[in-house]
Amino acid sequence: MRTEVKVGDICLVTSSWHIYTEPNEFTAKAGHLDIDEERYVDENNAYSFLDKEVRVLYVARIYPESDYLGVIVETTDSLNYSKFMINPRGLTAVNKLFIKEYLLGKRITEMIPDKYVNESLTDAILLRNPLDIQYVNADLITDGVYIGLVKKDGGLLGLIPEERRSQHLCALAYYNEPYAMRFIPEAMKSLVFY
Repeated sequence: MRTEVKVGDICLVTSSWHIYTEPNEFTAKAGHLDIDEERYVDENNAYSFLDKEVRVLYVARIYPESDYLGVIVETTDSLNYSKFMINPRGLTAVNKLFIKEYLLGKRITEMIPDKYVNESLTDAILLRNPLDIQYVNADLITDGVYIGLVKKDGGLLGLIPEERRSQHLCALAYYNEPYAMRFIPEAMKSLVFY
């Protein structure tokens, strides 16, 4: 089974065996000539990248006639910067790992790093514990997520930043849970209860 990773994903290197330590024409075709020039990774240090965080820069088929993918990644640690080619089987997307742990019972007690936030995570929060939405950067939450939140419990309107409490959202919250009235901004009440 092929691991699905996309450009921009933050991943953990879960297998150093899948790192390419020899020059490969794929890196040149991808426009990352520095991988072969700098030789960031070789067979002597490939194991040191195990469990390190990397950012996906490029994903493509290695051979046009096959489904065999190559991935170019860079480390997220700027002091120990490296870039290399790896088979996607050697990567696990961090946000997917975080979501899996969350669904298995991991408690959230502080803000979730933005890199872990995606639609799958917000869906998991709505499914498991909608109160946890307070630990997600509000700029990363869509109106649709907030609608799902107040449909689950109108009283959760109080967790939504006031500037994001639209007339529609306030009305949904109130009709789901009259207690939500206390979280409807004064200027909005006349619109909600017309």
